[in-house]
This record gives sequence, structure tokens and C-alpha cells, in this order.
Amino acid sequence: MLLISSIFTVCSHKKEEFSEQGVLWLLLGLSDRAENYDRDVEILTHTSPPPYGNLSLDLNYSNGDIDYYIPLLKEQIAKYPRGYWIKARTKRVYLAKYILFVGGGAAKGFATAFIDNSIMLAINGIATCNCDNERVSTIHHELMHNVDFVSDGGTIRLRSPDWESLNSPGFKYGTLTSNAQWTDLIHPLPGFVSYYSTTHVSEDRAVIASAIFGDSALYANLLNWCSTDVYLAQKVRKLASDMKAFWPFAVGENTFWKQRISDVAERCR
Repeated sequence: MLLISSIFTVCSHKKEEFSEQGVLWLLLGLSDRAENYDRDVEILTHTSPPPYGNLSLDLNYSNGDIDYYIPLLKEQIAKYPRGYWIKARTKRVYLAKYILFVGGGAAKGFATAFIDNSIMLAINGIATCNCDNERVSTIHHELMHNVDFVSDGGTIRLRSPDWESLNSPGFKYGTLTSNAQWTDLIHPLPGFVSYYSTTHVSEDRAVIASAIFGDSALYANLLNWCSTDVYLAQKVRKLASDMKAFWPFAVGENTFWKQRISDVAERCR
């Protein structure tokens, strides 16, 4: 989900946030080393984040959903080099039954690096819905938003001429209307994995990331689409390059992240 920081006001957590963010940015500026981020990600249950904006979490989930989801989440965290999530200002993950907005609406996930160094994930029904692939995609989608936030110097990306130049001539984000398949990853038009990815540069990048690091069937679809879609292929290569630049440190050859990044860069041509 795209985050626009000007929508929110943060008061009660301001002093603590300044301290945490200041230390992190100092480390980034003086010596960007993997050791700076060698910490575990906190997974928080039955815990509300600091209050802000029009967002609230429903924490009334079942123990069955918690017991099912936490191992799934840990498996996704382990796909990345240790410290990757911390560098992406995702030091904690809040689990909720629903992520709700005042006035209506809900989200499957919400990236909040700009406020609380975190992401929020909705888990209602995960134990029985047979929807692991969808929930896994959401995890990687929201993490990519935080990666972009850090890569852009702690700002929300509104435009990206380099990225936009990879689309077909004349395409403009936000010009398509929604439909019943809005969030489905179905490669609906050249250069895009879903209709939702046509709404904004940040969503486009996050949707592709979710396909790269999602389940094997979705990843196979992405490689197949890349083989016939030059616009999508060049965006996938660009995203893989950006991820490598974000984490330039040594990574074991047999790690999931290294294998996927190398494989997708080679095969999406």
C-alpha cells in the first residue's frame, strides 16, 4: 500500500522515533556495513502501534491464526540476508486481524517505515483460508515499500523518471479504472503484473517484488511473462539491480535472496 506521509501526524511517539531514526541514519551515513543491521525482527502480537492518522488495528484474532502465521512470516524473513529487514527500517512487524481506516476501508498490509520502523500485516483466517500465496505476496510487497523509502533517503517516492521510462511509450500511472481483478497477479497488459501496479511507481515496484519472492508458481509465471514482455523484463532487471545496490554486502551463493536476484536478472531478458 502506498504511503503519503503528509496524511499523518505523529505526536506521542515523536521523541522516541527521532532517537531511533537518528541513530540509523548516522550509521548509514558514516559506515554502511552489514554488522550495523545484525538484529532480529520483532514480531508483535496483541500490540497496537503508536497512534497516528486514521489507522487502527483490530487485534481480536484467533490463536490458530497466530500459530499458523508466525512460522510463515519467519520463513519469509529468512529469505533475505540477515539484517536486510533492519536496514529497510522494518525492525518490527505488527500482526492484526484487520488493518482498518476511520470512515471505512481495510488493508492486507501497511508499510510504516516513515513512522514506526515497521510493517503491519492482517492475518484473519490464515489458518483455514488456503491463501498462503496471497499473504506471502503481501509480506514482500510491504517490505519493498520500506526498502524504497530508505533508498530514497527517507522520502515517499512520487515520481521516478528512470523507472517510468521503462514503460511502453505514452503510459501514465493512475489512468486506468479499477475492476474485479484489480489486485490479482495476472499480467493484464505489457509491463505490468497486475492492474493495481498501474496506479503508482511504488506499487508497481512492490508488486514485482512480491512476484520475485513469492511462491514458486507465481515466480514461474513472472519468468514466463518476462520471456515475451520486454517492458516487464527490463523493469524486473532494474528492480533486481536496485535490490543489489540496497544490500551490497557479501551474501552466500546458496541463499534464497541471492539465487532469486541472480536468476531473475539472467532470465528476464
